[in-house]
Amino acid sequence: MTDNIIKYLQNEINEKMISHAFLVETNNCDKLCEDVHDLFVKNNLIEEKNINNNISIKIIEPENNLIDRSKILDLQKFTITTSVLDTIKIYFIKNAELMNSSAYNKLLKVLEEPSNNVIGFLITKDDSQIIPTIKSRCKKFVQYYQEQEKIITNQNLCERIITAASLSYEEIIKLKQELLGYEKIDIINIIQNTKELINNKITTSADISLLANYYKILDNIKELIKSNVNIELSLDKLFIEMRK
Repeated sequence: MTDNIIKYLQNEINEKMISHAFLVETNNCDKLCEDVHDLFVKNNLIEEKNINNNISIKIIEPENNLIDRSKILDLQKFTITTSVLDTIKIYFIKNAELMNSSAYNKLLKVLEEPSNNVIGFLITKDDSQIIPTIKSRCKKFVQYYQEQEKIITNQNLCERIITAASLSYEEIIKLKQELLGYEKIDIINIIQNTKELINNKITTSADISLLANYYKILDNIKELIKSNVNIELSLDKLFIEMRK
């Protein structure tokens, strides 16, 4: 029960059953690509070379704020060409939401007819902008990265959210106001980190059912906020549900 794609990938690698396509919403595209690259290098699945100079990796990026059909045609050639080193091949599509309709249609064929040992990562700042036919063919993840100085503060907020049921009304109001002081993407990040914290607690807690219920509530609230539902109303719903 985790949204951390690196942990998930490691599990799939261990089981020798790696999915062929992932859609990842993130606030740091380059860091995500490097983390995925490092994971596959660590597991000896691709050569230990720089991500930009590795023949086992293809990176698609927008030009003039657009990813057109020609770029996906180029990607298709990469996926169907046999690896010289007989290793896994990886492709990244950065800012995947910037594909036009022709590119989407061509990518759909790539996803529907995946090549053996080829793994794709569609990376976006907002997965709600990706068309449903593409989304349905990918494993979906959210991977947000924090600046180091925010980690301690956010950890405290996460702990307080988990214990919302025991907080006074005044403490809930204060917590909500603190959260409202953050940007939308940071609030989503805090909720995501709270889910991760709950996931860690589940393995050591006797009250598994309660924590699992909190996890579901947080997941629902995160989706509401991502869908542009009023953030204050979403947080009100969060604390009402957590205190039931």
